[in-house]
Amino acid sequence: GDTTLGWASPCHCDDAFSSETGEHRDFAGGWHQSCDVRKWIFSTAWGLFGMHALQNYTAIQPWLAGKALEELKWGNQYFAKLVKENGQLYDSIIYPNSFEQREFYDNDPPFCAVANVIAGQCMVYDAFQSTDTDYAEECLKRAERVWSYYTSEQAPKKGYTPKRVPKCHEWLPHLFEQNYPGSALYEGDRAFASLWLYQTSKKTCYLEDAIACAKRLCALQQAGDPNCEEGAGTFYRDPSKKQRVSASDDGALGPLCLLKLSDLAPKGEDRTAFFCAAKRYADHLAKFSAKNPWGMVACYDYATPVQ
Repeated sequence: GDTTLGWASPCHCDDAFSSETGEHRDFAGGWHQSCDVRKWIFSTAWGLFGMHALQNYTAIQPWLAGKALEELKWGNQYFAKLVKENGQLYDSIIYPNSFEQREFYDNDPPFCAVANVIAGQCMVYDAFQSTDTDYAEECLKRAERVWSYYTSEQAPKKGYTPKRVPKCHEWLPHLFEQNYPGSALYEGDRAFASLWLYQTSKKTCYLEDAIACAKRLCALQQAGDPNCEEGAGTFYRDPSKKQRVSASDDGALGPLCLLKLSDLAPKGEDRTAFFCAAKRYADHLAKFSAKNPWGMVACYDYATPVQ
């Protein structure tokens, strides 16, 4: 973006050109995903999560002096530009070379990116609701628009199948092959996004959706005691139960949502079931952590040997 700070500033000032037509659109803003300077929607959205958490960390408010809110609003420009009028998202994956024409892609991003944008806009709403009501409402409406599109009949029925991928990124669809409607990652991500929408809008339809997704996620968990049975506490990828979820980053949002629902679900819902499912998953991670001297958990987890 247009910041004058950082090792590569200013940068991304002319983002970006359509990979199909060459049309230019203003996608300046946001943050680098890492030092590869790409702006993935899925992982760049963690910037919204982080700034929101920082803003709520009262111990450092005197030092922050509004910096977190300023950075949050500045970076959120990028996500506002990604959302079309109907709620659909551009898949703005941009090739990491400032000396080449940087491209955006007009296909649906993986659902994990969709969920992160929805939750991220809700977090921005939460951060600004007391100081800039109009801006906060704008973010909430954007989140609802995205949710409405990606839970409608227009939403993709399959996983991530981009029409085009960036140069040298032929492996990209494989990275998100576990994110598709009905999969454990989809149910967990959708529950997380719906719960954030409920917490910000107070509309019960979102809470009901989060609970329905959470129940389907719980049904995909491998039962048993993680301390005694191999794989217990993990989640199967989908109802076929042939393979386990092998992602530990995206896969964390579902269990986090289960924990929240153990407090927020209305009376009559089995809050204990949500809590126990989250605890089983945490016990599975703790079991792995105890197997090495560094406390690390497995990055990938498979039910059968991988060739």
